[in-house]
Amino acid sequence: DGIDPTTGNASPIDAPGVTVPVVTSLPNETDEVAITGTPVPADYYDDYDWLELPPHIQDAAAVLGYNQRLWDSDGVSWSDDEDWDDLPLEAQEAAALLGYDKCSWDGIDPTTGAALKSSDDDFVSYDDDYLFQVGPADADVWVSKYQILYFFAALCFLIVGILDLIRERHSFHLLMICAGLFGVLSAVYVEEDIRLSNILSAVSVHFFLLEGVTLFGQHKRSAITVEADGWVTSTIMYGDLFFALGALIDVILSYFYLLDSTADWDPYIMGAAIFAAVLWLLCAIIYMGAFIYEYNETERNVDTIEDIQDNGFDSTKNGRTSRTDVS
Repeated sequence: DGIDPTTGNASPIDAPGVTVPVVTSLPNETDEVAITGTPVPADYYDDYDWLELPPHIQDAAAVLGYNQRLWDSDGVSWSDDEDWDDLPLEAQEAAALLGYDKCSWDGIDPTTGAALKSSDDDFVSYDDDYLFQVGPADADVWVSKYQILYFFAALCFLIVGILDLIRERHSFHLLMICAGLFGVLSAVYVEEDIRLSNILSAVSVHFFLLEGVTLFGQHKRSAITVEADGWVTSTIMYGDLFFALGALIDVILSYFYLLDSTADWDPYIMGAAIFAAVLWLLCAIIYMGAFIYEYNETERNVDTIEDIQDNGFDSTKNGRTSRTDVS
C-alpha cells in the first residue's frame, strides 16, 4: 500500500526504480537545490518562476510537458490529464523529482483512499462548471454553464441573420447566418472535442470578419431609414469599426487556439480576448441605440402625418388649408 512501516505515513514514491528527491535549501536565482535532507513536498516548486528553478528541475518539468511559458502562466501540459499509473516511467521519475508520488499526483488520501479536495476546486472555467451528463455514462460527456451560454449566444446571431435575410432579402446576411451556424456547432462540441470546437469557432469568426469588412463595402450599413443627423451616421460607422476590429482580433486568436491547446491559459491571449469582447459589446450598444433612435423618429413622423390629416395641415405647403383641399 506504499505505507512506511516505521512512521505509518505514505511512502513518497511507490513506483519501482523511482528515486526520492529531498532538499536542504530553498531554490532561488543563484542556488540549486541539494538532493539530500528533507523530502520535497508536492507543491514545493509551484511558487517559483521557471528561471528560479534549478536546471535539473527544469529538465524534469520539460519531461512532463512544461516549458517556461506554460510554467510561468500556470498552464496545463499533457501530463496533467494523466493518472499516475498512465504516466511513462520517465514521467513518473520526473514527477518524483518535483515531489509527487501516486497519492499526491492523483489527489488521493493515502490513508482512506478518498479523493482530496484540491486548492484549485474553487476555480471555475469552461471545464469544471458542469451541470449534467449527456450520452452514455462511459463517454463522460457533460454540459457546462459556459457551453449553454456559448450555445445561446451563437444561436442569437443565427436567428438575427435569418430574420434580417427575410426582412431585407439581402445576401449579405448569409454571412451572419453562416457565422452563427458554425458558432452553434462549436458550442455543441466545446466539452466533447475541444479541437473540433476550436476549428468550428475559427470558421465562425472568419465569417464574422467577412461581414465586418463588407460593412465598409457594398452593403450600406445604415439601417436608419429616417432622416438622421450627421452624428448618428458617424456613430454607426464607429459601431461598424468596433465590429470589424473585434472580429479581426478573434480571427487572430483562433489560430493560437488551433496551434496551441494551452493558449486559453496565456494571460496575454486572455487580455486580447477580453478586449475583443469589449469591442463587440460597444458595437452592440451602438446598434441598439441606432435602432431605438430610428423607432422614436419613425413614431414622431407618424404622429406628424396624423396631425396633418386631422388638423388640415398640408405637408407640401406652409400654413393651413381648407377641409375641402385636404379631402
